[in-house]
Amino acid sequence: MTGTHIVDQHAALRAATTRLWEALRDRLNGACAWADTHPLTDQLVDRLADPDQAVTGGEGTPLVDPASVAEFAALLGKPTGAGFRIIGEALELRHRLPRLWERVQSLEVSAEDGCRVAARTMSLSPTAARWVDDQLVHFVGALSTSQLERTVEAAKTSTGAPAEDESSVFVHLVHDRSNVNGHSRLFGELSRLDALELDQALQHGAELQKLWGNQSSVEVRRAHALAELARSQSMLPPLPQPPRSDDGDHEVEPMPISPDRSVNGLPAPVEPRPPAPRPIALTLILPEPGANPAGTSGHPAPGRLGNLPVTAEQVAIWCGAPGAQITVRPVIDLNLPESTDCYAPTDRIREHVRATHPTCVFPFCDVPTERADLDHIVPFDAGGATTTDNLAPLCRRHHRLKTHHGWRYRRLGQRLFGWSSPEVESYLRDGPRTLPFPTGPARRLGPEPIDEPADTG
Repeated sequence: MTGTHIVDQHAALRAATTRLWEALRDRLNGACAWADTHPLTDQLVDRLADPDQAVTGGEGTPLVDPASVAEFAALLGKPTGAGFRIIGEALELRHRLPRLWERVQSLEVSAEDGCRVAARTMSLSPTAARWVDDQLVHFVGALSTSQLERTVEAAKTSTGAPAEDESSVFVHLVHDRSNVNGHSRLFGELSRLDALELDQALQHGAELQKLWGNQSSVEVRRAHALAELARSQSMLPPLPQPPRSDDGDHEVEPMPISPDRSVNGLPAPVEPRPPAPRPIALTLILPEPGANPAGTSGHPAPGRLGNLPVTAEQVAIWCGAPGAQITVRPVIDLNLPESTDCYAPTDRIREHVRATHPTCVFPFCDVPTERADLDHIVPFDAGGATTTDNLAPLCRRHHRLKTHHGWRYRRLGQRLFGWSSPEVESYLRDGPRTLPFPTGPARRLGPEPIDEPADTG
């Protein structure tokens, strides 16, 4: 490659970076403009059907009508939760990190780096947020995640805020429905004391796993230990029994047990136990006509355990686990509709709908059906039947938007739904995909709403 070509390549990359920074900055400005035109007024507060908090940044930023966020997110092609995040970070930057906001506007700092800071300062007081703004305004582009976290913690200390914020503690489990490796991801943030205790329990469990004959790496054994904790804590050793006297007639004084589970300086006796029972409920789901019975490489296509993909080999391994308790439920054929004369769907209907629709069917939403309500597409009070052809999963947030805030939809196929927003933008939800509706924002979809109780499933 000649020197001229290298110079041209560098110039093209710089130009592309500038366009990207401009686009992200413009999206932040658009989020602020949306917030300005959709404030949470007193009249809107009275109309809210639930005590949902208005979307906002940190303390002191304007309140925004939460019902408007779904429209904003859909216009960006994002889930509603991402819309809350984008607006919140934009308001945080504009109102509580003014120096950093100014550098983002002038393209001296990327909006992406600015939002990294904003996401972590929303829980701070206005004084602490301003302190972070002053500290990082000239260094944010080269800041590592650990440095940012230390700066936020220092802001809490320097402004007298409590060092530990309970609202930031969380644990998330992510069940990836796109893979068949039988794994899920776990991540979160714990208080320091809880984390140390969990770490100690996992290490202790990993050592017991080794005593049981598990020759896997320590990280694999720690994962197994966490699973045992979730089932019954059976991998923790029993407390040492007080020794008996030589004549066996009475017990002597129990030996003191130290915090590290040792007795008189010696390791506590360990009584290995088998893993706890693993209850498995299997339901055979027959796919609809036309489904490909084989995978892309000629191997059998994965089945479903609930809404998660699973192979026959994985089921065999689980069933062979010590203490497995297996419950086989009746077959559910997705080709045959299920119905009831009652308003509430039966368990069999719920399983049918969940197998057909793994997630909420609102545009761009990916909330699992297990955490969603089953909504009557044509309301029950308007003659809509409680049948698998007239039920669809909507997460609680989007169920409320459909019932109280003007979103409409109708079913166009087994996994195909047409949606229209309060501002008459239209979307097509086709299985996991969301597309602009082919006819554009020209018409409303679905009947007028009739208030109906939420079905928590």
